[in-house]
Amino acid sequence: MNNLGQAIWFELLKARRSKVPFLTGIGFLLVPLAGGFFMVVLKNPEVARRAGLISAKAQLMAGVADWPTYLELLAQATAIGGLILFSLIGSWVFGREYSDRTVKDLLALPTSRSAIVLAKFVIVAFWSGALVAMIYLVGFGIGVWVALPQVPLPVILQGGITLAITAGLTIASITPIIFF
Repeated sequence: MNNLGQAIWFELLKARRSKVPFLTGIGFLLVPLAGGFFMVVLKNPEVARRAGLISAKAQLMAGVADWPTYLELLAQATAIGGLILFSLIGSWVFGREYSDRTVKDLLALPTSRSAIVLAKFVIVAFWSGALVAMIYLVGFGIGVWVALPQVPLPVILQGGITLAITAGLTIASITPIIFF
């Protein structure tokens, strides 16, 4: 397992030196920002009237401006957007060997191929999980900033659990997409 630790460390170094983690973080921040905007539109009828069609879309998607709805919206956006974004992350992590022309060198390494592949999957899962944690924390900040009504702590925790389960299932479902 020592080779696995080295492979994970090496994959972390490759990801750290790239702009892709920063760009995926910026891209995934659109999720809580869009959700916060929908909550503002739902809370303020005047803003809704000025927004026009966005008001109708917010009414259809969310309905009520409260914490359970906002957290559910974050989970849904994680399922849909995460499938696309996490697939891009996995494709980048695995495809980088081909674009850098180092795939042939992987066969000459003393680290087993299974350790290299497992390290890549660990990095994809860690990276995707970090993005989900980021949107949960930013989403919580945006929900407070938008002044959503007070809610008991168990509702917030249940929303976090739902988001984590959704993210875990989405991360698990990208494995065949990465393969192809």
